Amino acid sequence: PAVDRIAETVPRWLMRAPRELDRRFIEQDYKGGVTLINKVRTYVSRVSDGVKLEDSPAVSAVVHQVELHAASVAQTLRRKLAGMTCSPVWGTAEQRERLELLIELGFPDVAAEAFAGGHLGVVRR
Repeated sequence: PAVDRIAETVPRWLMRAPRELDRRFIEQDYKGGVTLINKVRTYVSRVSDGVKLEDSPAVSAVVHQVELHAASVAQTLRRKLAGMTCSPVWGTAEQRERLELLIELGFPDVAAEAFAGGHLGVVRR
C-alpha cells in the first residue's frame, strides 16, 4: 500500500475530528461541535504551499465525515427548533443560540426557515 504522506503531515486533531464530533454530539455539545467543524473547514481552506489535501484519501475521508456531521447537526438543530412551542417558557435565548449555530455552520437558509416556522403560530393567533 502507498504511504499517504499528506495525512502524515496534518495535525492529529484534524484526523481525530470525526470521533471528537461523535462524542460532542452524543453529549449534545452542539456549540463545541460547530466550533470544531469550522476549525476543520478553516484549516483545510488555508493549507497551501502546494499541498492539495484532496489528494490524500485519508484526509479527504475525514473532511467528508466532518461535512456529514455538519449536515446532521444542522438537521438536529432544525428539528429541535421546530419542536419548540411559541411560548415564553422555552426562552428566546435557547432559540437564538440554535439559530446562531445554524448560521455559523453555514446553513442560514435552514435558520431562516426554522425562525419563520417558529413564529408562524404567533402570526396565526
